[in-house]
Amino acid sequence: MQTVTNRLPIAFLGLALLALTACASPYTPGPNRPFEPIDEFVMVGEIELENVQPAGEGVNIGGGVIANYREWTDVAITIARRELESRQETEGAGPKKTLRLAVTAAECTTGWVTLATNIELSVETGDGYRNTYTGINSSAMMANRPRQIDGAMTRAVREMLLDPKITAYLSSPGS
Repeated sequence: MQTVTNRLPIAFLGLALLALTACASPYTPGPNRPFEPIDEFVMVGEIELENVQPAGEGVNIGGGVIANYREWTDVAITIARRELESRQETEGAGPKKTLRLAVTAAECTTGWVTLATNIELSVETGDGYRNTYTGINSSAMMANRPRQIDGAMTRAVREMLLDPKITAYLSSPGS
């Protein structure tokens, strides 16, 4: 027969997990997480990165986080711009290229021993190609949730720049 004192640690853990998920606060990812290597390419022409996520209210994505997808898309654009500018051809003018981006979904989960973040980034090129990329980041429970989210955002942009159709569009001399 279990005593009440044996049940207290389990009850306390349950209440702590409930408190972590009930007290959500706004967070906007930072754009400065290290970018994992990708195949190099040279971008030809100018790039316009457009935020097509409509303004809206924050969304509770779990893990105590409220996300404003329009602001999160701005962060994805900042990361993409930094990476594309480092790959831009500097000789001569080229055609203007457009990428329309929108963070369309995100989820933060807290497991028994891990934190995980998934971010979905939808992209459309100026020539009509569309795709959605998922950035996934997870680590041990004691990890920092903001770092978790920042890493997932960077990985979503990385997935976009790993798409051969995106890099072909950006590298082509035509518009």
